Amino acid sequence: MTTDVDTTTGEIVTYVPGRLTPEQARERSAWVREVTKAALQEGVDFGVIPGTDKPSLLKPGAEMLILAAGLGFTNERVDDDDCRTHQGVTYRCTVRRGDIVLATCDGYAGYDESRYYRSAEESERQERAYAKQDRRTPREDRFAEYRAPWNTLVKMAQKRALVGAALNAVAGSGLFVTDDTDDDGTPTPARGRSRRQSDPPAEFYDNLPEAR
Repeated sequence: MTTDVDTTTGEIVTYVPGRLTPEQARERSAWVREVTKAALQEGVDFGVIPGTDKPSLLKPGAEMLILAAGLGFTNERVDDDDCRTHQGVTYRCTVRRGDIVLATCDGYAGYDESRYYRSAEESERQERAYAKQDRRTPREDRFAEYRAPWNTLVKMAQKRALVGAALNAVAGSGLFVTDDTDDDGTPTPARGRSRRQSDPPAEFYDNLPEAR
């Protein structure tokens, strides 16, 4: 068994596996679009990052989609070597309807991403390049090593996991891409490790009431 969205209530309900009818596919897509139009605000819940052609779902929008669908979620830290050595952190967001797991997504942020760590040498090269471009004298105070606070990585990993899981749960990837911005809306460059996503486990389809 698998799931579908009841467009009258927003709930995700079960149905026998098989291909969607054109009407079911149309209703699934329409539900996400109707919720977006009615409850999501551009610039707060979603926004278009310059250079892209599809809106990015932001953290508040992900929370609203989950709420509108009558779902709940947990966001738990993954205990791995990166986390134990403070090189990076992964959070796993799980979206559920009751005890039934609908979607999971891992979100990672780490010091292997240049936005969170720069060596002193890299900082100097960057500052000299900017100074040359701006026709000014390089500022030596910008030659220092940069390492973002650990809490910044934690917040970004949590956000990436939540947005990815929300899109998986409501089948919203056709309308939105994942949020890859800072809390202030600054776009995240496509560097470092990619977010790791996973489909619902096999047990979900094999024995839906027992899924966890």
